[in-house]
Amino acid sequence: MKLQKRILLFFGLFWQFHLFAQEPQENKVVLENYTLEQCIQYALDHSNTLKNAKLDIQIAEQQIRQTAADGLPQVSGSLNVLHNYKVPKSFLPAQLVDPNAPEGTFAAVEFQPSLNGQSVFSLNQLLFDGAFFTALRASKVFKKLSVRQLDMTKNDIIANVSQAYYMVLINQERKSLLDKNIERLEKLQTETKALYDNGLVEKLDVDRITVNLNSLKAEKQKLDVGVALSLEFLKFQIGLQTIDEMTIGEKLSEIQFEAPENLAALADEKFDYTQRPEYQLLRTQAELNELNIQRFKSGYYPKVSFFADYGWNSGTNEMSDFVNFGDFWFGNGKYGISLQVPIFDGFRKNSLIQQNKLELRKTQNDLLEIQRSINLQIVQAAGNLQSNLEILQARQQNVELAKEVYRITQVKYREGVGSNLETMEAENALKQAETDYYTALYDALLAQVDLQKAMGTLGE
Repeated sequence: MKLQKRILLFFGLFWQFHLFAQEPQENKVVLENYTLEQCIQYALDHSNTLKNAKLDIQIAEQQIRQTAADGLPQVSGSLNVLHNYKVPKSFLPAQLVDPNAPEGTFAAVEFQPSLNGQSVFSLNQLLFDGAFFTALRASKVFKKLSVRQLDMTKNDIIANVSQAYYMVLINQERKSLLDKNIERLEKLQTETKALYDNGLVEKLDVDRITVNLNSLKAEKQKLDVGVALSLEFLKFQIGLQTIDEMTIGEKLSEIQFEAPENLAALADEKFDYTQRPEYQLLRTQAELNELNIQRFKSGYYPKVSFFADYGWNSGTNEMSDFVNFGDFWFGNGKYGISLQVPIFDGFRKNSLIQQNKLELRKTQNDLLEIQRSINLQIVQAAGNLQSNLEILQARQQNVELAKEVYRITQVKYREGVGSNLETMEAENALKQAETDYYTALYDALLAQVDLQKAMGTLGE
């Protein structure tokens, strides 16, 4: 019996563990053969930062509605019920109540019933308020501010995803290259060992190749970790979880440089600063400063509104009369125009106007400064891209030369006119040249992203 219970308990625990292990798998996202464009789109669709930026726009829209509500009719209703459980008394000359009362004396008299009720419906409509209309325009400009912030967030996401994607491509290409180097050395090791077995070379030659081969294998293990980490970083940038899976669908050879034909001429061209969301953001901020100045100036204007009330009131000492709405409740109503004229506020509005004028000047200074900054960014990005492209071209030529040198040293070694040390040096030089090439290629790709960001064309 105990054995059966243990078996049932074991299968019960196993089934629970199976369900627990399967639950994350059901929610796991698998992205296969994703291109850079697909990764960027996925990031834009799933970025929490971008979602918050979009929520800020919706918040701004609700703020516009909130501001506009002040200009719509305001209707309210109220009902007040009062029970004077001890009615207050008023004092009258006693002779008004009792002609025989002594002169100069007073009598305490109740002038109100114990139950009082009042019900009112009120309507208030704003007719003119300069500050309201300016505030309404300002709330719409505030929405534009949120839109500009959204554009900046998109740019940052595109740049971060592009850089992470390029890092994965570079690491994968370096891994492929390292596999070829290991395969090349293993072949050389096999050939050299055969020569050693025939007494044609020394054991030192075999050992030298083995040392290099072991170093490459250790480097490959390290690079395997680098590839995995770079892929995890890309997953993080596009909004995936660590349990999610993805594969890259592009090769490094498919990535095209889209650099302008004449990078040096970019410094002399007049740039359209409105292409940069940062500049647009500051322009919107300046517009908001100007509207704030107008809003506080409008505070000097009169405020006109229309109002209308209609209600009922009642007073009785009996609850049965109080709830008799037909006979003991009496209607009343009024309407009119309200005019409020500001006269003196201790220079409060003037102080607010001056503050916003100073804020506007600061924003205008920031606009001039960001123009200088954008010009510098374009010059630096163009210069870096030009320099990296030249370095990349030189590194590519070095790879071709190193391959040729390695080929010649192999031929000489097989024919017995070259040394094993010379072959190892050529192999190391080729590996270094290839490593330098991919480093230069990654730098050029990052420089291209920087230039696109500086030009405001990232993501186009």
